[in-house]
Amino acid sequence: MAEGRYGWIRAEARKALTLSGATGPHEIDAIRIAKALDVDIVDGGLVGATERITMIGGRARIRVCDQIVLKGRRCFTIAHAIGHKACGHLIEADGDVNRWIDAACSGRTKQDEREADVFSTEVLAPAAWVRPYCDVRRVDLDAVHTIVRDFPVSPVMAAMRFVELSTQACAVVYSEQGSVRWARGSRSFPRLVAREMCIPATSIAREWFGTSVIDTHVRAGLARSWFPDCARVEDRAEIFEHAMLIPEPGWGGVLSLLWIPQIAPRAERIRAAKKIASPI
Repeated sequence: MAEGRYGWIRAEARKALTLSGATGPHEIDAIRIAKALDVDIVDGGLVGATERITMIGGRARIRVCDQIVLKGRRCFTIAHAIGHKACGHLIEADGDVNRWIDAACSGRTKQDEREADVFSTEVLAPAAWVRPYCDVRRVDLDAVHTIVRDFPVSPVMAAMRFVELSTQACAVVYSEQGSVRWARGSRSFPRLVAREMCIPATSIAREWFGTSVIDTHVRAGLARSWFPDCARVEDRAEIFEHAMLIPEPGWGGVLSLLWIPQIAPRAERIRAAKKIASPI
């Protein structure tokens, strides 16, 4: 999907934020955003899904699973469902059994889900408001915790947003039972961490799965342990790992924030390239 579509979705998210009356991070509220867009919220009565959005007459209703523990994840769940409406996705009528079975069997397209994620990310953690939190010289979980404190997002979403907007060479990796389940890297990070790869034996995450003890201190190691065949990683380059547990039913894994300080931040590399191109 062209970036133009995503740009439009982000603009719609910012409009929704304005309609809700939010003028800063502490005023972002998923319920107020829903009300501003004529969407009702109902808790409980949902099994096998985190949310379900349906139409009752001309008004949308979101039913949210009451087993969600983290406030930030609940906000994202609501915002994601709102995103389906804001993006113009097909929403079945409440009580229409045949259409509900259809939806349950076929599910929404990956593109629909991606668009709803783009909307929810921008409406809960607008890039313009989050970016200053990502302008750091040293990458650690402090910035992630601060984003969680100031925005209605979970630690997972905060870490993903930090990596997305950071100019540093960093990545966030979620692992379970010693294997990578998913990962996101910044534009400066040398390579995507492969899904299902075994995390290094020296990592904090790997240690947790063997001992059930999480090290809350930063741990340094060789970047080669994560990227043995990446040409952009020097043999002696260090990688720093901070890690935290994700206390959410259905997760139960470790979130690692990785940083390779020897790789210059993207902004510095751009400035260096411009200087070489125009030496005078």
